[in-house]
Amino acid sequence: AIGSALPRGKITLGIASQPVDFDLRRNAIELEGLNLDIDDSRLSGWFKLTDYTRPAMTFNLSSELLDIDALLGTSPVAQQARQAAVEAPASDTSEDVQIVLPMELLRSLKVDGELRVKQIKLRNLLLEDVELKVTSADGLLNLDPIRMSLYQGSFEGRVQLDVRKQHPKYRVSQSLSGVQIGPLLTDYLGEERITGELNASVELQTRGEWLSALIKNSNGTMKLAFTDGALKGFNLRYSIEKAKAKLNRQPAPPEQVLKTDFSALGLSGKIRNGVFTSNDLRLQAPLLRVGGEGQADLNNNRVDYLVKVRLVGSLEGQQEVASDDAKGLLIPVSIKGPFAAPEIDVQLDEMLKAAAA
Repeated sequence: AIGSALPRGKITLGIASQPVDFDLRRNAIELEGLNLDIDDSRLSGWFKLTDYTRPAMTFNLSSELLDIDALLGTSPVAQQARQAAVEAPASDTSEDVQIVLPMELLRSLKVDGELRVKQIKLRNLLLEDVELKVTSADGLLNLDPIRMSLYQGSFEGRVQLDVRKQHPKYRVSQSLSGVQIGPLLTDYLGEERITGELNASVELQTRGEWLSALIKNSNGTMKLAFTDGALKGFNLRYSIEKAKAKLNRQPAPPEQVLKTDFSALGLSGKIRNGVFTSNDLRLQAPLLRVGGEGQADLNNNRVDYLVKVRLVGSLEGQQEVASDDAKGLLIPVSIKGPFAAPEIDVQLDEMLKAAAA
């Protein structure tokens, strides 16, 4: 369960030559010149507990480095993912996770604080120049704004947690600008399934106490735009050339690197009950133009897309390429299956119909 992890290191609290003000009439404590050391991480600033019976607090804290992974004793996510891939069968589904929240405490909590951190290491990601404002009152906890730099780009967003009723509700709004997605995925998952510069925006709301419920109850919108990158795991042009060779009863072209380079890749759509639906996928790649529509089911980690590929050039001088008799035609390609390894089916019957039309 999430929510029960506590720092495992040595904790030292110091007050830098400043008095500690106790006001017993107001149940208040004021700490100026505060230094809180947890292993190699230090938080400095001031903290005021204006009513410890509620509790109510204000603070302004800063740090040069917060290594959350070290504080919680968690191993890098990339390492966990690689180990899980080795130990689990291919059909195995991820175990559900419960998000345990101190509901009664959060309902009574009153907070107004700011936090600035030069570097944060969280789940093996390196976040820099983090700025966060926290407010909470009457069961509504807001992180607004959240700003940071990461992987040559920037993030800005806000999160609201509503615990006024039995089940917690979440509202998330965030945007990414100029983020290099390949190194980010390498640090987080141990592999880069897509590379390039990412600009994105997400508006999402959900509710629940389990990860599966949070995904199932997710509703909102998402927009993604990648530039100058590659999709790893399949080579779209090669799949078409292989299908053409089979259609013409010719030898299959030599194997190629399973990668589809692109100059631009974009899509947007709606998320309803954990299923992302889009009808505006656009990909510009060498010799290819791709449009498509379909769904990504976040509940079951599966994709079901039908894209139509138009060949717009030839690979002169490369022996493995068959004739460009399909040049200019829209070739339907089905991409279906698990996110990690979808099946790519170049639909030969549809290609024949298009050629004969």
